[in-house]
Amino acid sequence: MKQFDNITLCCVDTAFHGGSIAALKKSMAQATFAKVIFCTDRQFNIPGIDTVKIPPIHSKREYSKFMIYELWKHFDTDFVWVIQHDGFILDIEQWDDEFLNYDGIGASWLYQDGRNNFNGGFSIRSKKLQTILGTATTIQVYDP
Repeated sequence: MKQFDNITLCCVDTAFHGGSIAALKKSMAQATFAKVIFCTDRQFNIPGIDTVKIPPIHSKREYSKFMIYELWKHFDTDFVWVIQHDGFILDIEQWDDEFLNYDGIGASWLYQDGRNNFNGGFSIRSKKLQTILGTATTIQVYDP
């Protein structure tokens, strides 16, 4: 089993609790992490998963704001691997240590208007990047 001593596995979700917990467990079956956190609006007692209580998230905009301004406060490893209820680790054999040479790596999100950007729903982000974002005074959040 792959071991990541410098990565926190994280899911942020206040709507699909069961799916998010299942996604965390499936990802944990692929690798071990320095820490595993579930940022959500309810308290859960799940072995190996720390619950971080947050206010309910009601929109994509609120989710994006949390990911930009708050996420960095909840992990202290060099990287955080963000998953969602519908996007999680399936095959750790696809891992490449080269991924950790970047501050952010995730799939392209192809909008019809040509505004391709970083899809953060399944991504690896550096603590450095998250801290810079989280402490910035203004960041424009795309809201389609």
